[in-house]
Amino acid sequence: MVKAFDDAVFAMKPGEIAGPVQSEFGWHVIRLIGVTPEKARAFDEVKTQIEADLRRQKVGQKFAAAADQFQNLVYEQADSLAPVAKALGLTIQTLAARDASARRSRSRSAAPSSCRRSFAGVDRREAQHRRDRGRQLAR
Repeated sequence: MVKAFDDAVFAMKPGEIAGPVQSEFGWHVIRLIGVTPEKARAFDEVKTQIEADLRRQKVGQKFAAAADQFQNLVYEQADSLAPVAKALGLTIQTLAARDASARRSRSRSAAPSSCRRSFAGVDRREAQHRRDRGRQLAR
């Protein structure tokens, strides 16, 4: 709430009507229906939520700092990722190494031939769609 509105509401008693009250958003007529007091909760009730919020906040700050450091190091050492990896305790993984690792861990049921069979219908439908579209354009 803006100050003028806020001042008017907090000066009222439940059931009162105040106005007109001018704010930066225009003129207002305010009717206060009731006041619901804030329920204070015991520390033990909110302790775990506070801890989780603080952990999440700290993790977010660490991530932002690491992302900034990563960006700065990559900018300064554009020819190699080795200094960045060393500074942040990361390992450099090339696409070929990742693909080889994925091939070793892939089960036989997910062989490329079974993937081709799975998408064969999609390929046929796409080819038919292109043929139909070509006929429509040729007319």
